[in-house]
Amino acid sequence: MRVLPETRGAGEFEAMRSVSKAAYKTHKKSCAASANLRNQMDNDPAIEERNHDLSEWLSYWRPHLYTMGIYAMDLANHPGNRLATHVPVITLEYRPNPPSRSQIFRMDLGGVMSRDEFVSLMKDHECTDDVIEDFVTDNRGDHTIQVSVLCEGTMRFLFLSFRSLYRWQAMDKQKSRNLAESWVQVLREMIEKGASGDLAKSAGFETLF
Repeated sequence: MRVLPETRGAGEFEAMRSVSKAAYKTHKKSCAASANLRNQMDNDPAIEERNHDLSEWLSYWRPHLYTMGIYAMDLANHPGNRLATHVPVITLEYRPNPPSRSQIFRMDLGGVMSRDEFVSLMKDHECTDDVIEDFVTDNRGDHTIQVSVLCEGTMRFLFLSFRSLYRWQAMDKQKSRNLAESWVQVLREMIEKGASGDLAKSAGFETLF
């Protein structure tokens, strides 16, 4: 299993790009997002099925993605505009013979990327100019997290706004750093086991919901 904590340097960013590109190699290179999704679903039943599976999966995992995503941002050790400049990213792949619908996917990669880095990743996957422009312009500020989910050619953005970020900004800096370094491994294990927030809590993450 590959664990990519925050992509701090150019080398780590390039590693995420190259590994992510390799994961997409056997799939149609398309970015099923925004207005393009309906057209792609009409022309490719596989995209429609994947979109359905991903929607169902997200209905279960969305709260956990928000929880782990906010800790991934390590707000105690970064500027106050962190949520406006960076996004947590995970990539998923289908799991053979899943034991339940909530375990139909397994998590491959995870990390935190600047918005500029993520635009480069979108270009790697041949997202249209319209989709990229939507991402660039849909920046909801420094109190809204945007979790980006990539799944075999399909891309989803999940937004959650916060009234206050004090809980994470005032956290002990070392604790915040430790959680930011472990969120990928913990979330991957949660998804693999189909576990609820109990696993996150035992690892030191306080659930949002």
